Order: sequence, then structure tokens, then C-alpha cells
Amino acid sequence: MSLQDLNGKDVFLWGLGREGLSLLRCLEENRIAPKTLRIYTDDPLSEEERARVSQSFPSLAPHVLSEAGALESSLASSQILVKSPGVSLYRKEIQVAKANGIRSLSTTTLWFQELRIRDPKAKIVVVTGTKGKSTTSSLLAHLLRGMGRSALLGGNIGTPVLDLLREEVLPEFWILELSSYQVMDAELQADIILLLNLYPEHVDWHGTVEQYYQDKLSILKAANDSTRVLVNAESPRLMQTEVSRGRRIVFNEVAGIHEQNGFFFDGERELFSTTQSKLLGPQNISNVCAALAVLREARIDPKQAETALSTFSSLPHRLAFVAEKGGVSFINDSISTVPQSALAAYRAFSGRWITSLLGGYERAQDWDELARGILAAKVNAVITLPDSGNKIANALGKLQSQAAHFPTVLNTESLSEAVHAAARITPRDGIVLLSPAAPSYGHFKNFEERGREFERLVRELPGE
Repeated sequence: MSLQDLNGKDVFLWGLGREGLSLLRCLEENRIAPKTLRIYTDDPLSEEERARVSQSFPSLAPHVLSEAGALESSLASSQILVKSPGVSLYRKEIQVAKANGIRSLSTTTLWFQELRIRDPKAKIVVVTGTKGKSTTSSLLAHLLRGMGRSALLGGNIGTPVLDLLREEVLPEFWILELSSYQVMDAELQADIILLLNLYPEHVDWHGTVEQYYQDKLSILKAANDSTRVLVNAESPRLMQTEVSRGRRIVFNEVAGIHEQNGFFFDGERELFSTTQSKLLGPQNISNVCAALAVLREARIDPKQAETALSTFSSLPHRLAFVAEKGGVSFINDSISTVPQSALAAYRAFSGRWITSLLGGYERAQDWDELARGILAAKVNAVITLPDSGNKIANALGKLQSQAAHFPTVLNTESLSEAVHAAARITPRDGIVLLSPAAPSYGHFKNFEERGREFERLVRELPGE
């Protein structure tokens, strides 16, 4: 179904975030007129926000709903549902609507159908995984542009996919970073699918860890016989995944793109030194290998990416250096929302004293692996944050009798308290690392806001 198919239909838009507003802009600019357009938001809009929507999209004259009772009745009188990615497909109202024959679409599906009309030969690269999506997709776009190729990046990062259609000059490569929310109900085909890793995540949306894995891997439905599916050898769960359509290519193993002794290799062929990358940590070495593997599958020599790689810097809130105060370095890795990302951050600073700031939104996470990793990494101190901080401290406490070196553990009630405590107890030449291993919900709007607050607090500390 394309955008034109929304003409004259009763359309229900659930969610008015980045993608919802992007759909409204797209309909308005392309003069597509649904018969009716109803919008529902889980958090009711103020009268001012309602007026702004009506003024911004006058030709659509959308009717904005907010009452829970209006949700089911309005859905029942609709023909097409377009939902924001954050709205779970497993919600009862959506399941009932689909059972009653209402077509459920995503903006990603609409983008793909429209793109194939405008650019039948489009080269599409889809990047997904639990962690590393944003860095890898941004790096890939940077490398392509640095090598003289045109590339547009959008999806879960930066530009919503429908806004990409506003570009007048079509690129050679379309790079989509897609979350599990976006891939499971998308109807698209990709030339290259890049699978980075799989860790337990977003269980509140998907219901179970295994369902999350299945939904994430539903992106493989976008493969056809000519699709190259790139799989990370360092992810056991991905290596167990069957690729029934397309060609499976493995990176981070000696036969493919990999790192060895401080150099990137393509099989036995040496490419260049890992010192060309400014990105910190072994997880970013893996991300570089992933991007280089995509280049190779796009028939672009990865060896020619050396210069472009040297000019790529870390994205905000991803192992980003903030400041040095009193001889202590403060690192913002607020993007960390699962234990595995915090463990990877420890490896990035191996050999230095680490004060680790941990905790956030509680979603029944298993903290035992993180606790063991903290001891193995010889973390000097752990400062916990609500809501999950007490559970992290308890998981550590169970291992205290087994540890040759046990970190100082402090429980705090706010990020401000944690930063000031870290500044007091971290030895000179040490690292204060915000890599929380948990989402920010309930305390901050998102991980970006949490990271910005961390940076503000650090800059206000005395010392240089």
C-alpha cells in the first residue's frame, strides 16, 4: 500500500511523535486527502497542542482524540491504522482492530512503497541490532560520503523515513537504522541487511525476551534471493539464526572482515591500523568491521575507507569524553540501557580505575551477569541510581565473599548526588563512567536528556 492508497480512506494515526508528525507532513505536501483522519495520543494533548496540529496541517483537518473510550470506537470506524513505533503491536486494541479487518501499516512500509515508485533501482541498506545501530549506520553513511558516494541516513536515527522522500536528488544508497519496533511490521526489501547483535531488551513492548528476538529477526522477511545478510560472529544468538533467503556473510571472523593485532583485515588481506578510528572500545572495533563489511558487499573496496574513518567521531552520549576535573575523566555513555553495553564500556577503559554510575528504569532485568562483569573488570566503585540501583547493589553483594577485589558501593537518589559522590571518591587518573545499563524512563525524557544532565553536572564541578 502506497501513500496514494490513503486517499479517500478513513485513517487512524496512533501517536504524534517524530514519525506521526512526519506522516502528516507527507500527506499535506503530497496533497493526499484521507476521507477522515483521526489522531490518538496516549498522553492527552493540551488545547494549545491541538490547535498547533490543526494550524500546521490545515488541508487535513485532523480530529485529535485523547479519551480512552474514544480509542476503540474510532479505531472500529477506521479502515487503516498507522501507528507510531513506540505503540506496541501487542496491545489489545490493535489486536482487536486487526481481527476486524482494519489494515495496520507502518511509516516504514509507506516509505518503501513510495520509494520503489520514485526510485525503482534504490540500493537499500538496513541496520539493526540491540546496540550499536546508530554508531554503525552513521559511520557507514560517513564512509560512503567520504569515498565520494551519495548516501541518505534515516529511520530510528535522525530523519524520519518519510521525510527522506522530500529530497529532490536521489542518493546512490539509502541507509535505514531500524529498531525492533520498526522492523517487525514493516513490508520492505533490502539489498543488504546488517545484523549487529541481540541482547535482552524492550521486554515491556514485546512481552518476552524470546518474542523480542523473533520480532527483531523478522527483518529477514525483507530479504530476497539477492540480498546479502551480514551476521556478527561475536553474537551467539545471531550465529544460530537461519537465513532462508539471501546470502549469509559473517564478519568478525578470520575469513571475513575482522580485527587482529591492531589492524583491520579482509580475510588474509590487511586493510589498515585500528588507530585510524577515534571510536573507543572493542564494541566500536566491531562496529567498524560491520561498516567495512557492508562496503565490501556493496562492491566498494574497504581499504579505501581509511581516510574517511579517521574523520569520524563518536556520536553524543556514546562513550563520549565530557571533561577532566581534578585529574579525573568523565565519560558519557548514557545510550547504555542493557548490562552488556556497560560491560563493553568497562573493556574500553581496561587498566584504569573506574567509578561506574549504574541504574535507571526497572524492567525486571537480570543483574547477575553485570555483577560478575564488574568484579572481573576490577571496577573501583559502583554508584547506583534509582530505580534499579538497589537490585544492582544486591546482585553485587551476593558475590562479595568470592571477590579478591570488591568495589566500593554507594546508593544515591539522583544523578546529581551520584556525580558529586563520584567526584569525591575517584582517584586521580581514574574514570567516572555513566553507562547506566538501564533506560532513563521515569526520571528523564530519554537517554539524551540524561546524558545532557550528566554533562551539565560535570561541567559545574570545581577544577579543570
